[in-house]
Amino acid sequence: MAGGRKVSVAKRSYLPANERRSLIVQAASRLISRDGLHGLTMVAVAKEAGVSRQLVYDHFPDLPTLFEAAFAEQARQYALGLDDVFAVGAGDAATMARRLFEHVLALGPETLRVVRALIGGVVPVELAGVREQFRATIGKRWSPWFRTLGLDDQSSNALVWVMTAAYLSLAELVDDREIGADGAASIMAMLADGIVSQVPLSAAAAT
Repeated sequence: MAGGRKVSVAKRSYLPANERRSLIVQAASRLISRDGLHGLTMVAVAKEAGVSRQLVYDHFPDLPTLFEAAFAEQARQYALGLDDVFAVGAGDAATMARRLFEHVLALGPETLRVVRALIGGVVPVELAGVREQFRATIGKRWSPWFRTLGLDDQSSNALVWVMTAAYLSLAELVDDREIGADGAASIMAMLADGIVSQVPLSAAAAT
């Protein structure tokens, strides 16, 4: 009370439940990217998101559930926009490769570190389902492109992860300033052109 009058306290602006959940997931993603898996605790997420720990628990009953949601969001960011990239078609492999590399770079190093972990790094057992779903999503976008070139399923699946690893490695080199973005994109274009130029020979040898 002040001078007989009640002092009003500013309330936190209301956010719908889905937006609050998204805020928490984004905070968890930042912590994972910045501090690694061991940096993720409910207390740390609450502080990063600027909310109470109870609010975090309201949306995520335990840490594994929050782990899964954060990794799934990073995976979604990676997959977002790939359909537009692959719409270019196998007839212009170099352009497709460049566009895909631009998409990868735009995600930023934090998301890419999570993506690399989902592809082949060590992740907690709780994330096995996220990894499986992520690999299936990427495979569904890449494999049909390789099949249009006449490659069999085994070769297509192998090239999916070879090319994905190449994109991530070049993006890391750009982030470390060991190569420029244009130079890295040119390398990816050369790799794509090289695959396309060799496909008739590979397909013929397989028959």
